[in-house]
Amino acid sequence: MCLDESRFHRCLRCGGPGRLRQHHPQVHVVDDVQQACVDELLAPLLRYLWAGGCSTVASCQASRRDGDSEDWAHITFADGHSFDAGVQQLWRFCRGQEPALRTRLADMGSGTSRPPGVWQHSLFVYPERRLGDEMLRLYHLLELPTSDLIAINEVFSQVDKGDPSAADGSRSAWTT
Repeated sequence: MCLDESRFHRCLRCGGPGRLRQHHPQVHVVDDVQQACVDELLAPLLRYLWAGGCSTVASCQASRRDGDSEDWAHITFADGHSFDAGVQQLWRFCRGQEPALRTRLADMGSGTSRPPGVWQHSLFVYPERRLGDEMLRLYHLLELPTSDLIAINEVFSQVDKGDPSAADGSRSAWTT
């Protein structure tokens, strides 16, 4: 089936259409192990997670569910190890930052009810075929308010400007 590429944003680096409808401009992010066209607001966080060894399979910088007044960013991790490592990286990252950000991460829950601003974790199963055999893949989804993503990017911006006190970890984790 052919894609109608006019409905998709083109990546500024590779020129590819990406895979998501034209809601958010995309940029090409490259790591030693992964590369992808991603929503531009998520690019700094994905670079940070990838530099820490996390594998991701999908992301979106902002979406809204019916009846919800807040936009939520989503990152789908390829496996439980990547999710665990990503949460630990974010925990270290939040240390010394806005206390509310760390509190929302610490209060992370799962399920359908979502307290305002609290980060969410979901596990979902996806059947996939490999070599004629059907398997079930487990993916871990992290949801956080887009406003928190913007706050995280502010810290990344300070690090990029040479303020090493702005975040935990080495500067190499923040750059392409």
